Amino acid sequence: MMFQKNLKHIMIILKNYSVVKKNDYYYIISKKNSICPKCNNILKVHDNKKRKIISIDGKVYVFKLRRLKCKNCKTLHIELPDIIIPYKKYSKDAIESALFNKKTSCYAENSTIYRWKKEYLNNKKIMDKISYINNF
Repeated sequence: MMFQKNLKHIMIILKNYSVVKKNDYYYIISKKNSICPKCNNILKVHDNKKRKIISIDGKVYVFKLRRLKCKNCKTLHIELPDIIIPYKKYSKDAIESALFNKKTSCYAENSTIYRWKKEYLNNKKIMDKISYINNF
């Protein structure tokens, strides 16, 4: 499990989870209890948030991601699977494919791919997020 701070909540990046499809939505089920990184208490489900992700083949998947709340420090957290890069609407595989010119094509617009490459070359913002996820 990994944590990334956001102004509104803390993202918990999951590596150990299962995906369940129910009524056209994909749900991420963590195999462990999520712990608050601020105070180390077990988090309770608060609600969920819809998030659309575009895969490497251009298919759109709608995830319902759990938002969790710590009863002790009242902080909101959101669970993200490691296939989703925070703040990006394309999957991790799609972005990696576009950045490293893998044989599989990416369905992102050329301007989007250009922006990813520019971010990668200038300050590696995207790759920091990708490597941060891969290291946990």
